[in-house]
Amino acid sequence: MQDIRLALRNLRMRPAFSAVVILTLTLGIGANTAVFTVMNAVVLAPLPYANPGDVVVLNEQTPEIPMLSATRQNYEAWRDRAQSFSAMGAVRATNMTLTGGVEPERVPIKMMSASVLPLLGVSITNGRGFTQADDRPGAQGVAVLAAGFATRRFAGTQPLGRSITLSEVFTFSSNVGAARIALAQGVEAHKAFLRKLGQLERLRTELPESASPIVPKRWSDLNTITIAFGHGIAVAPLQAVMGINAVVNGGYLIPPTFLKRSEEDARAMAKRVLKPETSEKMRYLMRLNAEIGTAKQADVKGYYIGGKTGTSEKVVGGRYSKKQVLNSFTAIIPADNPQYQLLVMLDEPKALPETHGFITSGWNAVPTGGKVIARIGPLLGIEPRFDLPPSDRLILAASKTSQ
Repeated sequence: MQDIRLALRNLRMRPAFSAVVILTLTLGIGANTAVFTVMNAVVLAPLPYANPGDVVVLNEQTPEIPMLSATRQNYEAWRDRAQSFSAMGAVRATNMTLTGGVEPERVPIKMMSASVLPLLGVSITNGRGFTQADDRPGAQGVAVLAAGFATRRFAGTQPLGRSITLSEVFTFSSNVGAARIALAQGVEAHKAFLRKLGQLERLRTELPESASPIVPKRWSDLNTITIAFGHGIAVAPLQAVMGINAVVNGGYLIPPTFLKRSEEDARAMAKRVLKPETSEKMRYLMRLNAEIGTAKQADVKGYYIGGKTGTSEKVVGGRYSKKQVLNSFTAIIPADNPQYQLLVMLDEPKALPETHGFITSGWNAVPTGGKVIARIGPLLGIEPRFDLPPSDRLILAASKTSQ
């Protein structure tokens, strides 16, 4: 005790020296702790698997690329002929955007075969794991969530076994949902509907400079899947606007023009392609998307807009690029009785702090469209209407009443 009191007295008498000593000790202890934490996680602590010493990772390589992901065909050949391994599975790491919550979230995921989790000794605490049926092409998508992520993202809800509704397919921009809807109709019905909306033939206007749509030469189920969520087909922006207009204007396909014409002239040229009640439901979905879905950042108060987003990966070097995309956002104003349609397209938006690193339409083309609407609304003479009811009470209720 006497030595401790003497040490404390010396420290009080020499404060500058004491501060240097304390700071040095603090930095030393902190550095040692950090190094030990890293060493423990990487070297000392065992891997979180049942038998980590038995786990082997296989990759392909070329003289130019020392580590290359194996193809599905090679993996299946290794698996079927393997004699040195008790089991084999395929894993691919990537990132995806999870929607359906308060805000979209970019999450790291592992795409894997059904054999991986049992091979690593991972047990499922709630729900089921993957089965061999999930490995088959065309099988319904299945996700296994980490317990911490499930608790954070789905607090207070029960996501197990839940299917999303058709309106959620629209508002959450579900590629899987859109693909399943298109496949349920069949390839020929899908093609017939797009042709009826004028999306498969060259659009002719007063300007001769127009190109034919880029469509598959051989249209298979895979083409229907990709076209359902915006890939696999390319049309001129004006052609897309014409088709969307038919979907929301009561069901009439009206050829566009660069010349002034009366409403009577337009209706004389119109061809019905949808039932009026179907068009009303589509306006409801577009308005709902602006209320709770991917278009909510364009919901300018008073204009009751409806909208739909699109994010298409560009083909670079013969493959779809995850970082080079084309954003599109189409809006109708107002959604209960559309008078104007807006299309915003952004080529290769960049991941910025303002967009939380997202390059999707909901974080780029949508807010841009909202700012455009706020500026042009007064110029177009659109009178703002406030305190309007939500889409299910204004648009759907009116639709049911009219029927």
